[in-house]
Amino acid sequence: MRLARNLLQSAAHFDETLKAEAGGDAGTVYTGIAPLPAGVALAAICTRVLTTRPGVRFYTDVQPNAALAGHLIAATYDFLLCPPLALNSLHDFDVIPAGAIPFDMIVRSGHPLAKRRKLTMEEINAFPVIGAHTSAVGRQADFDPGTSFFGLGALNLTSDNYHVLAQVTEDTDAIWMSSRLAAKGGLRAGALTLLPTSGLQFPERVDLAIVTLRNASLSPATQAVIDDILDVIAGLTS
Repeated sequence: MRLARNLLQSAAHFDETLKAEAGGDAGTVYTGIAPLPAGVALAAICTRVLTTRPGVRFYTDVQPNAALAGHLIAATYDFLLCPPLALNSLHDFDVIPAGAIPFDMIVRSGHPLAKRRKLTMEEINAFPVIGAHTSAVGRQADFDPGTSFFGLGALNLTSDNYHVLAQVTEDTDAIWMSSRLAAKGGLRAGALTLLPTSGLQFPERVDLAIVTLRNASLSPATQAVIDDILDVIAGLTS
């Protein structure tokens, strides 16, 4: 009798699990995220998934732009959240636009350039310029961290930790290549401010995309998380 009851309970649990997975409320999702969208939106994305889909195991990995495509092709991740320009070729991928975020130069409020109305690249390069990793870091890596920012020399400091970058910007004369959405706290408090970019080569906005392998079959949980990410980013940028 007890064995029969246990079998019925196991069958019921299995059926519930299948229904949850089919509805996107259970499963495992692996995501590779570029540093910029991670600094802007990862906390909000994780909060959304954790609170609305507690049955989903959501594993995120922040990687330099240049490393993402190889990991996706190797099936390390189910999908990427990154600027599509981070991918050398889109031939093997399906790309879903995920909106755009502003791209800014951020400095401390007392920075020598803070009250200027127009700047030259020479004036910018006279100060330390910092930002997120664009390629793998290390002595053996083929790494030129300034290549993704037009007109800049090699960055003086890189980190994929945006809390560190924000604090360094507050404490030094560094110019942080980032987004105002990643520095909302410091901007609201008056500790940070934006430099003008008019007339410079920098883009005003950076496009983001959800990137999957071409014609990939995504699990319901993966699709549900993608929908959550698109919704979160739309809310942050509206």
